[in-house]
Amino acid sequence: MISSRSKPSSLILIILVVVITFHPQTHAAASPGLQEFDCAKLPVVGWQEVLIGDYAILYPEGYEDSLGSLKQLIEGSLVNQYTTFSRLFNTTLSLPINIRVYPSIESFYCLNVIAPQVSPDDTHTRIGIREIALFGDRILNNYTQWEAEALNIFRYELGILFIEQVTNSKAPPGLLAGAGVYMMDPKEIFEQREISAGGIGAPEVTWRSLWESDSTLIYPDERYQAVSIVAYLVEGYGWDAFLQFLTDLCTSEGYRQSLTSVYGIDFSTLQREWENYYPLYYQGRWMAHVLYGFDLSPYQTMIAGGAYTDAALGIKDVITFLEQNDQSVKLAEAQALQEQAKSGQEASSLVAQARLALQNKQYTVSIQLADHAQAIFDGLGDQSRNEELDGYRAVAGEVLALQAEMEQLYQEYYTGRGSSDSMDRMIQTSQRLAELGENQARENISTIIQEQEAANSTRLNQIYLGLLGVILFLLALRFYLLRFKPRPEVI
Repeated sequence: MISSRSKPSSLILIILVVVITFHPQTHAAASPGLQEFDCAKLPVVGWQEVLIGDYAILYPEGYEDSLGSLKQLIEGSLVNQYTTFSRLFNTTLSLPINIRVYPSIESFYCLNVIAPQVSPDDTHTRIGIREIALFGDRILNNYTQWEAEALNIFRYELGILFIEQVTNSKAPPGLLAGAGVYMMDPKEIFEQREISAGGIGAPEVTWRSLWESDSTLIYPDERYQAVSIVAYLVEGYGWDAFLQFLTDLCTSEGYRQSLTSVYGIDFSTLQREWENYYPLYYQGRWMAHVLYGFDLSPYQTMIAGGAYTDAALGIKDVITFLEQNDQSVKLAEAQALQEQAKSGQEASSLVAQARLALQNKQYTVSIQLADHAQAIFDGLGDQSRNEELDGYRAVAGEVLALQAEMEQLYQEYYTGRGSSDSMDRMIQTSQRLAELGENQARENISTIIQEQEAANSTRLNQIYLGLLGVILFLLALRFYLLRFKPRPEVI
């Protein structure tokens, strides 16, 4: 169990709540070191060993009856947990991982000359990069609580072992502590313990003080501040970038250099961003977790805003990550979002096709494509393209209606059934079609008008010729009649 000490000058509300929730009593100092024990008086420990998957349990004789739940935990959860962490960190540990149960904190210090310092009520720590140490006497003092917290405790310690492996043991202590806590299921820290943080403001400690202090690795109040830094980096820039940062620590001069190298942002800017993120984390952003509650809301926002291509590209990598880490529930949600993004891409493509069909005067096709796109958008609850689609349908529909009317007017005209207003109506209709980009009707009307003018001209010429013929006939008749003089009258 992770315990605490009281540091009133630096604790903020959330840390006080965490400390009170985890342990009603506070402590002024960590457990004493090796020099404060008389190791000669401790009984000799006879060790037993049992192998379970990737783990080796080392325990004192006489602890057999107390190991039942530990064995079940390893067989039921820790074997899969190692696989999950191995995929997450893209590495493996030297196996088997030793889980050593020390009969007491005294035996732990006496048997390990370089044993790390632990807080007074902690039930666990680690030695090197292969051993998770448990303190049997402290576990047995509150075995029920230990059983409830055991899985999360192993996640914490296992996470630190992986980080030590990835960084070649060059991670600062506060990074180890924060990343270890980040590997724990946050619901067991916040939700199940009903921790509230409505009044949390900016942190009262600096990023540097949290990461560079050995006490951050020992005391929960500081661990639970340091985890917000890891959460900020992972949520803000992604797990891949965080893993790259851990890997870069192997060869860099320090964590600041690695932060700048990987994130491309100077440390002071990162710290200001973290300070802004800090209250949000305790107010609920802790629920956004790459392992226990992957945050899909950015992709939901993209889809809601019509950014389907961006969402599809981003969600593809997320699905790969979730598949690799066996997050079946979130994987199903991500796949559903991917289908929505693909549907949105299809609908957007149909909109473009509808516009192109309209430009190419394929009016019926344009309407069909617009209707198909509209149906998909309606299924997505997206109304952002409605006005555009309505515009395409309106133009195409009006052109088709006017073309049908023109065809009827043509038939009436050529069959002689048209009224005196037919020509005026044809002219008006052709003008409107021309405004809509359809010029054929106006060309047809021009041809008709030319034909009418030619016909009228021919008829006039025929009339003129007829009149001229009549005149010539009358003149000829006159001349003819003049040839015959009338007889003189007898007086």
